[in-house]
Amino acid sequence: MSSYQDKLDNLIQKLKQNMNRLLTTKEVPLSKASLPKSPGVYMIYFNGKLQYIGSSGNLKERIKTNLLSGDREAHTLISKLCTLKNWNIDKAHNFLKTAATIKFIETETEDDAKILEEVLIALYHPFYNMSLKIAKRFIEIEDYMISEEDKVKDLLTKIQDMIVYVRGHIILNIYG
Repeated sequence: MSSYQDKLDNLIQKLKQNMNRLLTTKEVPLSKASLPKSPGVYMIYFNGKLQYIGSSGNLKERIKTNLLSGDREAHTLISKLCTLKNWNIDKAHNFLKTAATIKFIETETEDDAKILEEVLIALYHPFYNMSLKIAKRFIEIEDYMISEEDKVKDLLTKIQDMIVYVRGHIILNIYG
């Protein structure tokens, strides 16, 4: 039986590996992405700026079915695009198919994907991961997002000092 410390060390190691893989992956047009039917994390960009981070137990289903062709309630990003930009569902789908890019990686488990998603959201604060109430306050500000390049170079250093808070529990404190 492995100890708590062994489990924590394993979690930290997987988190670092997954972050490195995701951050070194190239963006591809969302509509052309070849997505697996496995768990993973995805980052969606508009005009080169990170706008949304998500995770799923089945990346292909989540993106192709829910995001690119689902109804307004099928995906948080679709709902927020329609609400904040006052778009209908067809306009939101068309925008995503023509203007959005994606980076994604597969993870071993859905839990690994959810942990990585929470860490990335905490680091990047993507606009469409905010609550609608907060997002409405920032909707006029076009460039409030900090670019990914500004954060990537110091990412592992920041993670080492970070406490991850997921589902009401502190799950790790890297090196400290």
